[in-house]
Amino acid sequence: MQFASSFSIITDKSIRDKTKKDWIAKIIDYTSEDKEFSDRIDSWVKEMKPNISTRAIISHFEKELMEAFESNLHIFLIIDELSYEQKETIKNIITSFKVENGNTAVFDASVVKLVQKISFTNQDFEYALTAQ
Repeated sequence: MQFASSFSIITDKSIRDKTKKDWIAKIIDYTSEDKEFSDRIDSWVKEMKPNISTRAIISHFEKELMEAFESNLHIFLIIDELSYEQKETIKNIITSFKVENGNTAVFDASVVKLVQKISFTNQDFEYALTAQ
């Protein structure tokens, strides 16, 4: 039930739109704080649009981010137990969902378990995750 309610959130357009805007704002803020990132983005946008003005770079970058969020939706489930049949059922449900441009959502899952340490290179760690 927890998974079903979480999935229903991503299928709600208004919540998805708000989430996209929030993530784009975070990306813009993060990349703007770092000169190396800013220079890389400027270079990337100028390569795509050689005649773009300096003032239009951020706007174009935001537009490209929005387009990327609207054309791709990847859901990765991390869980402690999942049978092959359960994974396929969830995958069928999720891949039936289409994003704005008509692409289907992509799904994958990993089973992870918290296990007590047996022997690791760093002896300070007490636990580790195993993945199947």
